[in-house]
Amino acid sequence: LYELLLPLRLFSFCRGVSSCTDDFLVQIEKTILGYARINASLLPFLLGGLLAWVLFFWLFRAGPAYFSAALPVRRETLFLTNYLTGMLLCAAPALLSALLLWAVGAGFGAAAFVPAMQVFAAAMLGFLLFFSFAVLVCCVVGQMAAMPIVYVILNFTFFVLETIVRHLLFTFVYGMPYSQSSTMQSFALHATPVLGLLQGGFRVQTDWLERDGMYYMEYAPRLEGWSYLGMLAVLGLVFALCAFLLLKHREMERSGDVIAVGWLRPVALYVFTIGCALVLGALMAELFSSNTADNFWYVLLFLFMGAFVGYFAGKMLLQKTVHVFQSGWLGLGACCLVLLLAFGYRSRRSLLVFLLVNLVTQGGFALYLAVTVLNHGVSGWSLLFYIPIEIIITAVELLCYRRLLTEKGRGRAVGYAVAANVCSATVGLLLIDPLWRFIVSIS
Repeated sequence: LYELLLPLRLFSFCRGVSSCTDDFLVQIEKTILGYARINASLLPFLLGGLLAWVLFFWLFRAGPAYFSAALPVRRETLFLTNYLTGMLLCAAPALLSALLLWAVGAGFGAAAFVPAMQVFAAAMLGFLLFFSFAVLVCCVVGQMAAMPIVYVILNFTFFVLETIVRHLLFTFVYGMPYSQSSTMQSFALHATPVLGLLQGGFRVQTDWLERDGMYYMEYAPRLEGWSYLGMLAVLGLVFALCAFLLLKHREMERSGDVIAVGWLRPVALYVFTIGCALVLGALMAELFSSNTADNFWYVLLFLFMGAFVGYFAGKMLLQKTVHVFQSGWLGLGACCLVLLLAFGYRSRRSLLVFLLVNLVTQGGFALYLAVTVLNHGVSGWSLLFYIPIEIIITAVELLCYRRLLTEKGRGRAVGYAVAANVCSATVGLLLIDPLWRFIVSIS
C-alpha cells in the first residue's frame, strides 16, 4: 500500500512546486530518489519480517511441519518455493510503484525513468537482506510468537550493546579516547542496517551550481551508498544460504521449541545471558539511584543480577518449564573465578589465596549443609541458620582477602568479598532443596 501511495505523493509535490523555477525538473528527480531511503530500510524491514513469518509459518507447529515433511516434495523445493514467493510479493508492487513514479515524473517533463528504476533496485536489495535474515530466524526459532521478537532484537543488537558498553567504558575507563568511541559507534550503526541506511548510509546527494555570484541551483541528483547497500544484499544471500542448509537438515520434531536447532541452544542461552546482563544491569544502575550509575561495585552487582535473570529465564524458555534450578550450578565456582578476574586479580598468589580461602569456608559450609539436610531435611530452620552462617563466612573472607589479597587495594578486596558472597549465598539458597532431593535419592 505504501509503495502504491508514492506516485500520489509525487503528483502532489509536482502540483505544489512552481514549474517556472530553474531546478523544477531536478527537484522532481531528487524527490523520486528520496523515496529510496525508506524503500531500502524501514519498509523491507517490516515487510520482510512479516512475509517470512507468514510464508514459513508451517515450521512453528509440529503438525504442519510433519505434514510438510511427509509430502512427496523435497525440502529444497519447499524452501525455494516459499522464498521466491516472498521475493515476488515484494518485487511486483515495487516495480509497479516505480513505473507509476516514472509516468508521473514524465507527465511533468522530467527524465524520471532512471531514478524510478534506482528506487526499485534499492527496495529489492534491502528486501533481499531483511527477508533472508527473517527466513533464517524462522528456521532457527521454532515458535510463532518468539520469531518476531527475536527478529527485532537481533536487528538492533549491535547498536544497543554498543551504546551500553560505550557508556560503561566512558564511566570506568579513565582517558578513553573519543576517536575509539566514534569508531565503535560507526561500526555498530553500519551493523544495524535499519539505522545505518536511514542515518546517512544511503542518501541523496546533489551538486550546487553558482549563478551570478549569489544564486545557487542544485543539479545532478544521485544516490550514494550503493556499495554499502550492495554488501548488505550479499550478506542477505549468505543468510538465505544458511537458512537453506538449516531447513534441509532441520529436526521437525523440535517445532514448537524456542530454538529449534539443537546445537544452537547453548549458544543462544549464553548470548541471551550476556545480553540480559548488559541491558538489565545498565537499566537497574540507571533507575535505582543516580549515585549507583558511577559506582563500579553497584554496576558490577547489577550486571551479575542481570546475568542471573537472563540465564534462568533462557533456560525456562528453552526447557518450557519453571523448574530449572535443579541443574546448571556446576559453573558456580567458575563464575566466582571470573568475578575475581573481573576485579583485576590475576597473579598466581591471588588465585591460590582464592582457592584456599574458598576451600576452607565454602567447602566446609557445603559439607555441613549436606550433613544437616540429610539428617533433618529442608525446612524453615534451614533458612534461619543459613543466613547467619553466610554472614559469618562473608566477614571471615572479608578479613582474609583484605589481608592476603595484596595485588590490589584493600577496598577492592573488600568489594570482591562482599560481591562474591552475595552471589554464592543466593545460589546456595536456591540449591538447598535440589541438594536435599539429590542426597535422598542416593542415600
